[in-house]
Amino acid sequence: MAQASVRWAKEHDYEAVIAPGTPNDLFSFSVLAGGLPWTTYQKLGFADETFETNDDLPGWVQGNGPPEVINVIEAAPEVIEEVEAALAKGRPKSELRSKLMVLRLKNA
Repeated sequence: MAQASVRWAKEHDYEAVIAPGTPNDLFSFSVLAGGLPWTTYQKLGFADETFETNDDLPGWVQGNGPPEVINVIEAAPEVIEEVEAALAKGRPKSELRSKLMVLRLKNA
């Protein structure tokens, strides 16, 4: 679907395609965030253009966020379990955030 979106954007003269990249190897996180792993986007030529440098865990992992987000997470505890397992394996907190992935189609 990502490749089809890129093709469509090119055919319709878009400047770029932007997508939410999620941490690799965290399937439930990706489903919740509605994106693909950032490594998948990188293989398609997207670049990480995230400006956030916070090394802490996302607020929703810490139980902070809008009620609609917290309600989804409480209904899907496997998302938090995946994050906790990744931390236990020594994964840096900074790698457990979504990233803004951008594929520039034209020179801006």
